[in-house]
Amino acid sequence: MTSLSPGDPDNAYQLGIPYGPSILRPIELATEQTMLDDLGSIKKSYEKLYDIQIDVDDRSVPTTGIYPTEFALEEDKLVLVFKKFVEEDYCPPIVVAEGQSGYFVLDGHHRAYVRLKLSQPYMKARVLVFPQERPFRERKSRRLGDMPVMKIGPIDDPTVATWNQILTLLRYYERLYGIPFTLREAYLPLTQLVPTQTTVSLSRVRGVRTIKVPIACLETDDTYSILDGHARAVAARKEGSPSIHSMILMASRPTRFGIVTTAERIGLKTLEDIRITDP
Repeated sequence: MTSLSPGDPDNAYQLGIPYGPSILRPIELATEQTMLDDLGSIKKSYEKLYDIQIDVDDRSVPTTGIYPTEFALEEDKLVLVFKKFVEEDYCPPIVVAEGQSGYFVLDGHHRAYVRLKLSQPYMKARVLVFPQERPFRERKSRRLGDMPVMKIGPIDDPTVATWNQILTLLRYYERLYGIPFTLREAYLPLTQLVPTQTTVSLSRVRGVRTIKVPIACLETDDTYSILDGHARAVAARKEGSPSIHSMILMASRPTRFGIVTTAERIGLKTLEDIRITDP
């Protein structure tokens, strides 16, 4: 990503953007208590609708066997859940209904999506178990990972916007190559990073005071091509750090990426190949 954007804290110094409070609509993320409150309301609603008694089980359910009941995810809420999950291992249980073909999310779509995309095979859930004579009426099964993401409100805080850039890149590559991608968190050795742009401005490198957001990379054999975070990686090398916090995009099948081919063609192999330019 070579263009400057207010969504990258690497660019905030150059663009003169203050690190003020987040400019986001008010979003309340679920807690264990609010999940239990929602569970009670959902259970009562379905018992009244079906005129039955519904049991509730605590289980770990497979993320690949979870189906959505809502049309879309909210972009700003999704990035806050993603950020909190990576930073704090946040993930209160979701509420699902057990159907014949899998589990259908009734509360917690954003948490389920993030868990799936972070390659977590299972997640905790409160499962509504319907009696056999009155099974849950399944809606048309759509894959959780295919849910569209809708822009609801602005994300003007540079740090939050850069977290969002990781998810935006994930969805972009899924559309571009027509296959699912997942994310893996790691501290990657700087020697394994391959740049995909030739230059970084000196002001951007100087603007990296602390690395608040992982860089985004594509996994390619035993190296990692940088998609977002060249200035952060260069700054880490200048500080003598051996590794950098990274989110790695992983394709569901072997893929030859155009951006990798282009980097190879112009001779980019290591961070030392990046020219630092004055504005």
